[in-house]
Amino acid sequence: MTTEEAVASLEKLFGEKIQNKTEFRGETSFTIAAGDLHEIAKFCRDELSFD
Repeated sequence: MTTEEAVASLEKLFGEKIQNKTEFRGETSFTIAAGDLHEIAKFCRDELSFD
């Protein structure tokens, strides 16, 4: 999976939970509420194979 595909997946599934999206020097960062971190991090680990 490419970075663009991972970003698209996160935006599709968690779009309402993403407070801000920043792109800088080829890297994408999302700002989310602390209460949403576990759910989103679990998805990244389990579905996107993030370390």
